[in-house]
Amino acid sequence: MGFSVLATKGKVRILFSSRDFISFTSSLVLEIPGNESVLTDFFSQIQKQNLNIINLCKNDLPVLSEVFGGTESSVGRFLEFSNSKKEPICFQDLELETISGSYSIFSGTQFLIPGETILKTESGSVLPGSELSYFSWLDLKKKGNLTLKSKEILQIYKNSEKNFLEGERYYSSQNDFYSTCSDFFVSNSLKRFCMNPGFSFSNETGDLNSQGDLSFCNLDNFQIEEANLTGLFLDEKLNSKHKFIDLEYFGNNICNPNYLSLESGEKEIPIWLDTKILKPGEILTLGKRDFIKGEILLSQVDLKDFEYKILFF
Repeated sequence: MGFSVLATKGKVRILFSSRDFISFTSSLVLEIPGNESVLTDFFSQIQKQNLNIINLCKNDLPVLSEVFGGTESSVGRFLEFSNSKKEPICFQDLELETISGSYSIFSGTQFLIPGETILKTESGSVLPGSELSYFSWLDLKKKGNLTLKSKEILQIYKNSEKNFLEGERYYSSQNDFYSTCSDFFVSNSLKRFCMNPGFSFSNETGDLNSQGDLSFCNLDNFQIEEANLTGLFLDEKLNSKHKFIDLEYFGNNICNPNYLSLESGEKEIPIWLDTKILKPGEILTLGKRDFIKGEILLSQVDLKDFEYKILFF
């Protein structure tokens, strides 16, 4: 939950915003007797603590922990930087180099305490981050390395070609793989967004498993029951868009398959089942709803880039 402070004559107001920052317009407001001198003392103490941290921190790079380059979304594109270390880290004049050039992320000396994250967002984003101007956001969709550097330290991140929109859902990217869907956003209007901007989980599988009663399915408990990567012959012609893959689950327990992805070359297809429930012996179908009829367990995906000559698993 975010908050802001407003100092007026004779009182200080602290405004706490709702977690549902998309749909809700109401806020919790606390009024405290006092004037701006209360804030002056408060912020001076923060400044002193910051100086102490800078003197004790270790020179290191933050982690580029989450990336979202999806266009035409209501959230907006963003970069997330975090500190996964157990001690504070410091860095200076941080830059991110993409296929089109090098862009300044932070100027001067900055620090992050353990577990802290910082969001850099595009102009107009609804997310609570700071705007990153003059950055080539379209580069996030293109294949090429993302190089994070500060002084003589650098870290290279692989970035495969992706559009961040699969089926009917927007996915951010973590470690060059699509993020797992969670209940991060409260608003119903954002249920199609699989991301957790501003919050970096050290153990994502465990944290996400704790959100529900079912554990995620084990990859080893699946086999391909049937696959058609050519298309269907309908109306005396072959429609190559009508591809599908049937996955049979032979595990012993009911599980949630929404942590899995299918890969072909450098193309990743995240699996999503609305019910989040898969029972032993059931078939999970990957394909499009427009040609698959009947009541089936369907993960709606586009398999246009999948071919028999390409290995997938």
